[in-house]
Amino acid sequence: MPKLYEYFGLIAMFYANVVGRAPLEVNEMRFFQELVTAKADDIISKWIDFFVLNKSITPERISRRLK
Repeated sequence: MPKLYEYFGLIAMFYANVVGRAPLEVNEMRFFQELVTAKADDIISKWIDFFVLNKSITPERISRRLK
């Protein structure tokens, strides 16, 4: 599945047919919430591109805080 973002050690990817989730530590959860909040529209757009339009996704490395 395609990688979307790298953000402070987190790698955000699309997964299909996966049940459950990996536990995150407090700091990781904070970074994940920042990422999803700041990039929500972009995540939806990339989901449509990949799963509906069958386009490839270019991952983005984010090296500064989004908050």
